[in-house]
Amino acid sequence: MAKGSKKMHLVLITVLFCPAVVLAGNVLVFPVDGSHWVNMNIIVEELHARGHSVSVVRTEDSWYIKESSPFYTAITLKMDGGFDHEFITIFVGRLLEIQRKGRSSRARLELEMEQFNAMSILHKKGAEVIEHIFDDIDFMESLRAAKFDVVLTDPFTLTGVMVACHLDLPLVFNGRSFLIR
Repeated sequence: MAKGSKKMHLVLITVLFCPAVVLAGNVLVFPVDGSHWVNMNIIVEELHARGHSVSVVRTEDSWYIKESSPFYTAITLKMDGGFDHEFITIFVGRLLEIQRKGRSSRARLELEMEQFNAMSILHKKGAEVIEHIFDDIDFMESLRAAKFDVVLTDPFTLTGVMVACHLDLPLVFNGRSFLIR
């Protein structure tokens, strides 16, 4: 019998003869508001349905991530995350204005620059959120005291990554789709 197949048989026997033990975990979630949250929320609801305790970190100006939910406990940061009505209104208005110009190379460049500028603003706000979190020693201690088992985060922001690293917790990325060029 090949070495690889011996290992496979051992794994199969272990799985078949050991009782199934499923433990509910304590999950800390750092989502991104907007369409990213729509996808993440499905996962949060499923985690809750499977008995996990889920805590979701949100900012005060969150549109989609509600402060009250039967599926999670919200941890609201007393600050704006940058994803507010004014920012989105201006951003979308500018994108529509550029797209009305047609499909020229210049319009495409303007569109790319506008998106780049918006992402720069959102990443700057994200850095402020990280700074706020790490400057609040009581908040960080409350996260440590909650004894989370894992951090679920969106790869769009580094907040969850940095908190998971600081708390020495496993990290799971949730991404709807990625385009690698």
